[in-house]
Amino acid sequence: NIMSKANFSIDDLIKIGTSIEGHPDNIVPAFIGGYTISSLEDDTVIYFRQEAYDGFKYGVMIPEFTLSTSVAREVLPKTISYKDGVFNIGKSALLSAAMITGNGKLLEYACKDRIHQPYRQHLIPGFETIKSMADSLGALGSFLSGAGPTIVSVLNSDDSIFEKEMSKFLQSTKGGWTLKIVKASNTGVQARTLS
Repeated sequence: NIMSKANFSIDDLIKIGTSIEGHPDNIVPAFIGGYTISSLEDDTVIYFRQEAYDGFKYGVMIPEFTLSTSVAREVLPKTISYKDGVFNIGKSALLSAAMITGNGKLLEYACKDRIHQPYRQHLIPGFETIKSMADSLGALGSFLSGAGPTIVSVLNSDDSIFEKEMSKFLQSTKGGWTLKIVKASNTGVQARTLS
């Protein structure tokens, strides 16, 4: 966009990126940062953005092994029950409330899932033990990142125990797991011209 001087707006770029990716959930936050909620309506991306709550940080646990998105999709059921759909809609609403308000107590419930984690977790050796350890170390909530195999735990920004203890635990867990502690970005993609 910059090099061609096409001058597309951010919304134009989000629309182009979504048409390539197929859904906006990665495209929107990459462009605008912060906490975002997005939905595709015909060929229009509808999105909401809020500054990411500064009182959280994230423990990102990444294994050496990879998991093909197509394999992770194959294990998902073709249909889900009405009950499971309602369960997950409620959890996603709680997640939004927690991330916007900073109410970390909601994350224990908001990170529960019946649509993808129960079907994908067996593809990720160590998932259950890592999630259990994260809970015991005081993580506010933990979840499989996208199709996996990365696991993310939401932590209070002043947490001083999780990094040391989880790093030690991961060293003794098969899969070559590493831990990165990160904060959310409110800036989105940036570009600058080098001279």
